[in-house]
Amino acid sequence: MTNGSIVLNFYKELPFNIKKDFIKQKNNINFYHPDVKKLVLKHRNVIDIGCGPGHFINSVNFQLNRFPFSIKGFRKINCKGIDFNPKAIIYGLQYSNKYKLSTEFILKSVFDISENDFNFVNDSIFIVANGSLHHTENCLSAIEIILKKACVFNKNISFLIGLYHYHGRKPFLEHFNNLKKLKKSEEYLKQVFHSLRGYSGDELNDESWYQDQVNHPLESQHTISEIYPLFKKYNFELVNTSLDKFSGSNIDKLIQNEEEQYKLGLKALKQKKYFPGYFTCLFSKDK
Repeated sequence: MTNGSIVLNFYKELPFNIKKDFIKQKNNINFYHPDVKKLVLKHRNVIDIGCGPGHFINSVNFQLNRFPFSIKGFRKINCKGIDFNPKAIIYGLQYSNKYKLSTEFILKSVFDISENDFNFVNDSIFIVANGSLHHTENCLSAIEIILKKACVFNKNISFLIGLYHYHGRKPFLEHFNNLKKLKKSEEYLKQVFHSLRGYSGDELNDESWYQDQVNHPLESQHTISEIYPLFKKYNFELVNTSLDKFSGSNIDKLIQNEEEQYKLGLKALKQKKYFPGYFTCLFSKDK
């Protein structure tokens, strides 16, 4: 069995971040970046790669696309979600149909994506890949496939990517790996995890978070110094990153300070705070 099959089987059993009702749990579409709403309205074509049960892409559609088309100047926002997990896709479709959103969902691995998946009426697109590519067999190859295929039809591209950070993720992983080596029970591990993250009030969602964070079958960790050259290869510029709270520091300074993420992770553990070691970056290309 390949690593990809192992990951798929894991998430088929319980898709990550699944919820009882995504509307009742009102999603903050700016959660991973303060300008998500602005970017959606700018590009009006949004594709969520590794969309899971579709909370993000359905929320974008629900919050920004539910206007009468009779409004002068209103242009429909095209919303598309791609994922390789059929169970997650079905969940996303159920809520898209329930609220008449017409979100397009495609069952496909990122490694099977084609340029036609990025072909919209105009040449402007907002790509989101949050927390998905580091669960593939080769994260960097997955990023390059997306960049290469997206650039065929689009000149104006914003790309928001979220990954585990190589240094920032270590304290969290080390903490739970040590507990597993001590043969702590599953119930004990859950108590420790939820003492850090807290409870959402949605038991299914809480369980999905625990399984994803503590029992994941495959994940990789990365740095901005690692992914930056790949985006530069396709003429993308770094806009900003969560590593410095989106303050727009230059790339040299960001790379120089990356190892500080490990100290932040350790500090959070000592304070019994949830710090998964996750970072997002916004890249853009205008020609």
